[in-house]
Amino acid sequence: MTPAPKLSFIVLSYNYADLIGQAIRSVLAQTVQDFEILVVDDASTDASREVVRSFLNDQRIKLLTNERNVGGAASYNRAVGAARGEYLVNLDADDWIPPNKCEAQLAFLARNNVAVLGSYATFVNRDGQPAAELAQLEASVNQPFDNTVDSWIGQNRLVRSSTMIERQAHLAVGLDDPSMVRAPDYELWTRFFRRGYRFAVVPEKLVYYRVHGGGVTHKDPRGTILEMSYATIRNLAPIIEQNATWPSLRRIVQGWVSNPSFLGLRPIERYRLFGMLLGEPAVGDFAAFQDVVVNGAAADGKLVTAGRRLMALTVEDGVASNDTSLIPSRNANLSEETINAVVKEVWRERRRRRLPYKIWVEATRAWTRLNRKHS
Repeated sequence: MTPAPKLSFIVLSYNYADLIGQAIRSVLAQTVQDFEILVVDDASTDASREVVRSFLNDQRIKLLTNERNVGGAASYNRAVGAARGEYLVNLDADDWIPPNKCEAQLAFLARNNVAVLGSYATFVNRDGQPAAELAQLEASVNQPFDNTVDSWIGQNRLVRSSTMIERQAHLAVGLDDPSMVRAPDYELWTRFFRRGYRFAVVPEKLVYYRVHGGGVTHKDPRGTILEMSYATIRNLAPIIEQNATWPSLRRIVQGWVSNPSFLGLRPIERYRLFGMLLGEPAVGDFAAFQDVVVNGAAADGKLVTAGRRLMALTVEDGVASNDTSLIPSRNANLSEETINAVVKEVWRERRRRRLPYKIWVEATRAWTRLNRKHS
């Protein structure tokens, strides 16, 4: 068996016959040549596999073909399981990288202890020309990474095709959740963050990222908000509680109620989300979480009551949407100081009593205590 390479490129492919050749050629042109390329084709219906096979005279390239379409997360997990490199390098089939990409990132890793390393990006359209949203995207993504919980609230500023990941750290954290479709990367990154691993970005544009309608994230805003909310509750809320950074909890809530996708959820789904934010949902994966939020599995009216009360204490004047269903009863027009105090009291009670699904009782006690204090 040949020695393990320094780098394992993971290229996920589905119906990108016209683009995947450019992605592979950009890897072959790297100034660092100690790599393998693992292409996972997710049952493409076009000529993608034939394009990849035209490169297989290079023994560093391996084609893994799914017999049926299983989605990006399961395809990624298959590649991670087959990879042998010290670092995993992500590159989607519709993107490409400049020749110095790996050299620049390896030089950074030699000087810095980080588990996940990204870079700035050049945003292009399907034809490879500057994207229409270029200025907005660069202002959002091409920024230093500060490793704070707030840097992850409601956003994923890490371009997947820019990332280089320490493989042993990845195996310790675990694989993608295969039940996720829209935001498995976000859940994985926030899981790394919860486990205490550090992130960084090289302040150079080391990937050409295509912005086009083929991306799954933009096709289903409802699914995206549910998956990101799951990751937030599972991976960010425990850090906030541990560090008592209550303003961050409030930013989560405000981000939800100002997100049009959140407002598109049914009222009872919003209430369950808020109730689960204050508790510790006993769910093993996103599929179970979605079953609770959407179908009410393993949930009762008390969880909904907890969520409704938190919304009433947080949402002011029905939000800009004039959606009165956000507010269960009389709108509590509270100051920011009072809202933060309520949140802090609820979490303090929850931590002291250790009753994850009794939040409705604790919220009531906190509200009563604050009423007495302000009366």
